[in-house]
Amino acid sequence: MFRKKRNIGDYERAGMVSAQEAHEMADLAKRIRREVAQWLIDGHPELMEK
Repeated sequence: MFRKKRNIGDYERAGMVSAQEAHEMADLAKRIRREVAQWLIDGHPELMEK
């Protein structure tokens, strides 16, 4: 869903993304970052900054 809106926004018109959708995308990005960081800690701690 987000990719389709991003592509449409890039090529057709700006302002198509609502504040709620932007908030949801930011929350998703934060969740993905936390999950990747935890995966690194669990499986590859040597790759994490100290």
